[in-house]
Amino acid sequence: MDGRLLLLEHEDAPYPTLPYGKVAPSDGWVATTRATVTDSTGVAVTVDGVHRVRHHTYRSETGEETTGYDVVVAASPDGDGDIPAESGQEWMPTWRDTATLDLPDEPDNDVLNDIRLFVD
Repeated sequence: MDGRLLLLEHEDAPYPTLPYGKVAPSDGWVATTRATVTDSTGVAVTVDGVHRVRHHTYRSETGEETTGYDVVVAASPDGDGDIPAESGQEWMPTWRDTATLDLPDEPDNDVLNDIRLFVD
């Protein structure tokens, strides 16, 4: 879908978000990405590559550390990319034209910066 970006929108949210989900330690990134995008949008995708990896270390009050990764991938729809009418839950999937996507100017907003990876 050249020039278009698959996003999730919510009527109470100030801006859209990329489809997202958690990957369990025993699961693969690619399989989880495909399943998450299909579950949240109804669009089956092929993962084309990684755009960005952000590393986080979390420390509890007791000093225990946990590491997490926030990975943004590029993907292409399998087939025509049509969004089934029954798709979406609270967040509704939509294809947005990257040339006309108007994002707020919030440079420290990770959600918006992830979208900008595909727009700028």
